[in-house]
Amino acid sequence: MSLQWLRQILHESPVRQQIIWLDCCHSGELFNFAETDLGEFEKGRDRCFIVASRDFQFAYEQTTGKHGVLSGALIKGLDPTLQPDKWVTNVSLVNFVNEALKEAPQHPICNNSGGQILLTSEQPFIPICPYKGLAYFGFNDEDPKYFYGRENLTKQLLEKLNQSNFIAVLGASGSGKSSVVRAGLLHKLKLGEIIPGSDRWKIYEPFTPGEHPLQNLEQVIKIEAGQLQALINAAVADRVVLVIDQFEEVFTLCRDDTERQRFFEYLLDGVKQLGNKLCLVLVMRADFQGKCAEQEYAGLATKIDQNLVRVMPMKEEQLREAILKPAQQVNLEIDRELVKQMIADVSGSPGDLPLMQYTLEELWKKRTLGRLTINDYIFLGGVKEALTKRADQIYESLSTEEQLVAKQIFLELTHLGEGTEDTRQQVRQEDLVTSKRSPELVERVVQHLADAKLVITGEQEFGSKRVSVVNIAHEALIRNWHLLGEWLKKDRDILLIKQDIEEGSCWASVRD
Repeated sequence: MSLQWLRQILHESPVRQQIIWLDCCHSGELFNFAETDLGEFEKGRDRCFIVASRDFQFAYEQTTGKHGVLSGALIKGLDPTLQPDKWVTNVSLVNFVNEALKEAPQHPICNNSGGQILLTSEQPFIPICPYKGLAYFGFNDEDPKYFYGRENLTKQLLEKLNQSNFIAVLGASGSGKSSVVRAGLLHKLKLGEIIPGSDRWKIYEPFTPGEHPLQNLEQVIKIEAGQLQALINAAVADRVVLVIDQFEEVFTLCRDDTERQRFFEYLLDGVKQLGNKLCLVLVMRADFQGKCAEQEYAGLATKIDQNLVRVMPMKEEQLREAILKPAQQVNLEIDRELVKQMIADVSGSPGDLPLMQYTLEELWKKRTLGRLTINDYIFLGGVKEALTKRADQIYESLSTEEQLVAKQIFLELTHLGEGTEDTRQQVRQEDLVTSKRSPELVERVVQHLADAKLVITGEQEFGSKRVSVVNIAHEALIRNWHLLGEWLKKDRDILLIKQDIEEGSCWASVRD
């Protein structure tokens, strides 16, 4: 084997963690090109060099002719049961080899550069990611198993619902409102452990208002919205739970004030007339609370004020539970330094929970032997930069033509706030097609972005047909992706005019 060849291979390799063990005579010659290590850690490269002897020594016992002294020590040192924490790393292996061969006639040379490399573990591997990335924890059988840190808030919601038939759950974007209602409140109701008999209640699948809230309500209840009271009155269950998530969409997406007004009237009349039979839960961004008081809206603002539950930022211990307890469910180990650093990076930022979950999901993808490490976290850029770096990578992987389409897609999927933060908005995929953007090109770019989990796709019923719809995966992308922020800032005036025209406000001003 040519050492020059090996040197070239190591230098050009894209592999981030390199392990080189040479059990041969004169193998210490390997260290005569140590200059290749310069700057490797700064590039995010970790290396472990272990050689059997110095450059002038033989790698066998000359009296017995026994070879493989180093290999024997390596094999034994890789046994995780010999380590107190049942993990073998490059550091612990080097220590073991040095101790095992301290009396040997040959002198092994060991060198570690960069960070820790995990080699073997006693823990069984469970290939399940316990983190949700940019998605919320859903109301299903699996997600609640990994939902932690919001036990007190869930209990507060249950107590409120047990006493009232209306709850407004408000919090900052990214504070975990959807998750606590779905994987917390609704899951506990389904189990019937806290409120006796709630396991027999009728719980409709949560929905969002979208562009046509009445139509979306009807898709859930399978009957005309005007028949809501009759439907619930006829229900066999003692109580019926209806959850409307992302309630702010009635203001950002619904462009028909008459439909918006009727939507509010059907819901609030039902709450008033049905007593405890109907349990209505609204989930909304806190910065839209003022919108509810701009008109009478059937007394919506007063109802929210009287039945408000605020989702506050998670405390340090709650964040620790949200990181560690899901990992324990799948035998996933996490560096203590990583937990401490993530909590420090997220604390005081109420909207950063999606970024934390996204970063944990990315760390899980990069895991070695079922362990998340601080080195991988640093390589990703931490909570603040992981999503931005990923979005940049996906965007830069597109062709020039595809990049222009991707830019326009993200701009179309963003609803500009006036007095409120910008929000995401769902659009029909066919509306993204123009004379310059063919259906095939749009489909290709949307699919690429969906595969990278930057957007989510689905179908929705419009009139008598189902059409494909697209949405940004989470508003955290709007708040934190620097490139999108630059696009929105540069074109904001033009985009606001376009948005006003689409919503009809400009024409209303002209008529006035």
